[in-house]
Amino acid sequence: MTVARPCLLALAVLPATIAAWLLATAPVAAAAPVRTALAEVTGDGSWRFLVDLAELWHSRYEPTAEQLAVRPVPGAEARLRAVARGRADFAVVDARTAAERLAAYPRLTAVAVLWPNLLHAVTRNPAARELALAGETEVWVLDSAGFAYDTLAELARNDPRRQERLYRMPEDLLRDALDYSREPLLVFTAPAPVRELEELLRRDAGLRIVPVANKLVEELKLGHPWLVSENLGRGAYPGLERNLELPAVYQILVGRRDLPAPTVHKVLSTVYGRSNAMALFDPLFGQTDGRLNAVFGKLMPFHAETARRFNFTPSVP
Repeated sequence: MTVARPCLLALAVLPATIAAWLLATAPVAAAAPVRTALAEVTGDGSWRFLVDLAELWHSRYEPTAEQLAVRPVPGAEARLRAVARGRADFAVVDARTAAERLAAYPRLTAVAVLWPNLLHAVTRNPAARELALAGETEVWVLDSAGFAYDTLAELARNDPRRQERLYRMPEDLLRDALDYSREPLLVFTAPAPVRELEELLRRDAGLRIVPVANKLVEELKLGHPWLVSENLGRGAYPGLERNLELPAVYQILVGRRDLPAPTVHKVLSTVYGRSNAMALFDPLFGQTDGRLNAVFGKLMPFHAETARRFNFTPSVP
């Protein structure tokens, strides 16, 4: 006979008030704390990365330890507000948002530099050779490349003809723009390679990825110090026969300053510790580089545990 059953039988014959007191004071297994991370939308790159991060975290640590849940919240500013108000613990935002907006949220800090979104310029127009400061080709800039639109618009401010050839478009028109645009240069940022673009390049010989002119890259970096250059290697896309150095916007994992050091340590160990193996299943993990935390530490505040692990002193408190 087990011990548990006689105890339950005994409770059944005790007065109700005593039985209730015994049950209320009995030890209860503590539920594992759950940390919440916010992505842009269900299914996008930030969502897939965080879901895979949560799976790695779950497999690596004891079930009774902290767990990670993922929730979609559209809009980088909305995600920052949610974390600052204690409604979540982490959020993925782009480097521009982190560099320009973290100062407005004293409770928040960068935790980890994730993967880069590269500036893509694609076209079916045979006359378009590059994305440049000036040209005869229309340029359609999606919202994800808003920084490029801002720079191009500023450079075209005194040239009505160039202004007429520059358009900004919602991000959800990417697929339609890739399918149907013929003459314009379509400009957007995304992790490389982009699945939709790969599929179109395989079956559409007229569609090409073109380089970004060096002078434009210089102008972009002058206005946006968080912008860096990354290599898009030959063969990364069907038909790409040379390496391209493209502007890149890194994604940043932001969290609260009061997150315990062990929690941040788990995040860093999971993001960077298994990146090579995880890259077989999620290429974004193969594009993470812990050394970049020190680079971006010159532009934005970082959690003390990140600075300790990568041995740098953030220049922004």
